[in-house]
Amino acid sequence: MTDAASRAAELRELLEHHSYRYYVLDDPEISDAEFD
Repeated sequence: MTDAASRAAELRELLEHHSYRYYVLDDPEISDAEFD
């Protein structure tokens, strides 16, 4: 996997994590501004 592909996978994982916490748990770890 290239560096770019690895970084993209890492970012997707972060987005999924924060989306779940924001939308499902209603308990975000980051501010709305960071989420947007």
